[in-house]
Amino acid sequence: MIVRPVREAEYEALGDLTVAAYRAIPDVPHEATDGYEDELRAVARRVKVGAEVVVAVSDGGVLLGGVTFVPD
Repeated sequence: MIVRPVREAEYEALGDLTVAAYRAIPDVPHEATDGYEDELRAVARRVKVGAEVVVAVSDGGVLLGGVTFVPD
């Protein structure tokens, strides 16, 4: 596994993966979170405003997950 900064070509896939993980959280009323999934998908926007986004990628190149750090 490799942990590194997200690449532009991965923004959409990371957004999709993040939404899928969010939807898998039990007991969360996902239908009541209007607009939140759009925010979760907005990887490019987070990078553009200076957030640090890193991803975990398998040795075979499969995107496994990501983390966003937003500095104060």
